[in-house]
This record gives sequence, C-alpha cells and structure tokens, in this order.
Amino acid sequence: MKQQIKELIIEKIKREYKDTVDLLVEYNHIDENESSNHLNLYYIPNHEKAMTLSTQFILDGIGYDLFPMKWERLIGIASMDSPQAYLFEEANILYAGNPEAEKRFQQLRQGLNSVLRGDYKDALLNKSFEYLNESYIYLFNMKNNCKTLTDYRMESLKLMKQVAHILAFLNKTYYKGSNGSSVSIIETSMTFEIKPENYEVTINDILDGQEGEVIYNASEKLILKLRQLLEESRSQYGEKEPFELLFKGYFEEMMKYLNAFKNAIRNDNFIKQLEVSSFIQEEVAQFLYKTEQGLWFDDRNVFSDYNMSFLEVFSMDLIELVYSHQPEQLLKTIDAFESQFRKLLRDHEVELLEFASIEALKTYMK
Repeated sequence: MKQQIKELIIEKIKREYKDTVDLLVEYNHIDENESSNHLNLYYIPNHEKAMTLSTQFILDGIGYDLFPMKWERLIGIASMDSPQAYLFEEANILYAGNPEAEKRFQQLRQGLNSVLRGDYKDALLNKSFEYLNESYIYLFNMKNNCKTLTDYRMESLKLMKQVAHILAFLNKTYYKGSNGSSVSIIETSMTFEIKPENYEVTINDILDGQEGEVIYNASEKLILKLRQLLEESRSQYGEKEPFELLFKGYFEEMMKYLNAFKNAIRNDNFIKQLEVSSFIQEEVAQFLYKTEQGLWFDDRNVFSDYNMSFLEVFSMDLIELVYSHQPEQLLKTIDAFESQFRKLLRDHEVELLEFASIEALKTYMK
C-alpha cells in the first residue's frame, strides 16, 4: 500500500510538477518489511505553483499528509533552530528533480551532523537558553490565567515538551519522530545522560498532580533545576578574550552614550537617564565579565550574574544614582566614571583614538 501511494505521488510530480518540485522526501523511514502503516512525506518546492501539490487524505482509516517544506525552513532545521532533525536524519529521497537539489540536501544533512557533533562549541547551549526563556510563558500562564485543572495540565505539558527539547539540545541529539509517531519525547528525555537532578521524580510530580498549585510548584522546580544545569554547562565553554582586543575602539563608541546620558541629566529627563544608564552599566558589565570569566552574558541572563564585574571595577551603581534625583552629583559621577574608564584602558595598554582638532583627524585619515 505504501509503495503504491509513493509511486502515485511520484507520477503526479513528474506529470504536473517536474519543473517546480526539487525533492520528494520520506522521513521516519521504516523498511517495508516492518509492520507500520504510517507514511510520512514532504516535498521541497522551488516555485509557489508547487504549493498546490500539498495533499491530506484518509485511506483505509489511516491519515496521510503530503506537505511542502521550503529550503529556508530546512536550513533552519539543519542549524537546529528547531528540534526536527528527524526530517533530515531519518529521511530517504524518493524523487529528485535535479542533482543540484539532492546535493544541497545532503550538504544540509552534513551541516546538521556537524552541529550534533558539537563542532560549533556552544551553539546548542545557546539554543537551549533560548528555549528555556520561552518556557517561562507557561509558568506565567499557570500562575495567572489557568482556571481549571485541565488548564494547568495543558500548560505543564507544553512546558515539559519544551524542556524535553532543551535536553535533546544539551545531549546533542534529536527525537526520531513527533506527535504523529510512536515516539514520546518526554519519556525519551528521561533516558538522557545529561538532565536536571531528580528529573524523573519532578516530571512524575507534574504528571500526577491533582491540584493546580501542586502542578505549578513542580513545574517551577523543574525550570529552576534546568536553569541551574544550563548555567553549569555554560562554564565548560568559557574562553577568556584579551582585554586589549575586546576593548579596542569600545570607549570611543561609548562616548556617544555618555554624552546622551549627560544631556538627559541636564534636560531633567528621568526616563532617558534610566534607559542610557542601564544600557551602559549592563554592557560594560558584560564586556568585563567576558575578559574575566570568558563567558558572554546577555539579556537572557540574570543581571546580578555579571553586574558584580562592573561594581568591583567602578564602585558605583549608575542606575541607583539616577533614582537619587541629584543631577549635579550624577554629572560628577559620570565624569568620575569616564575618568576611571580611561585609567582602566591605560592600565591595560589600550590606546584611544582621540583627536583634538579636525586637522589632526585629516592627518590621520591620509
């Protein structure tokens, strides 16, 4: 039956779409001798006209879905932007409109294998943090919007599946199927080597919860333990960068923010003061932490994790000084910050590209 369906589709492509379909691919491929009635197919179009090939039908009580997969989406999957590597790894090309398309597909598959091997250092860890931050919406929904036990269970299931994807990233692997297969990603994630402490126990606490509060508390516990695991994993990728290289040209750019900060103080614009001061303090802290610990932090991370690098060097809190509403003192503090920053650069032998006149700049530009 499956072979007949595949032949019918290939014939249709050759007859009506030979110039607009690059590839026909079977994924989650199972040998014909194995007992399975499932047939999973997608095709790669090269023109909008091929979108009409998309077909969903039922035959002998079994649902089939032939859907388009554009190259742009496959490129994202190959870089593990989404956890659907099975669309490559468990794939078998049934039809190729041209050899270039087949070659391109194989190159993307090789690129995916490189990512899964860990050739790109912390790429999968960064993707894990992205998925982690997206998972907080489910905790928010449980805390603020759930009304029934079913609501809590639905949000917690979405959260557990998100966590399962994160663990696949951390373990440099993927799930060999989705909802339409026999694969349970939550169950499979329990078999991974890298996972949060007491992972199975916490998952079962969520699944067995009979009250919304119990489900929420267990879900929050899971996320906290997962974040701790990610932070521990991050330390493996620390790579300190020389101060003089990281900060070369940095202060010159920073001057425009310092001037914007001073103008906001003189204009008594409190909100602008907050915007600029928070930007300066956060970014400088991130750069300092990179030179000290070898790790980049960004707005996905807790500010307190890297703010100590700023406070230890400059002994001032620009944000709290803004809240003091003392403009004269704040201007003096900004001048002191600039002076300390310049000294810090001199101590690390970072030369500033600073000109006293346009004539000096002209000479430099010649």
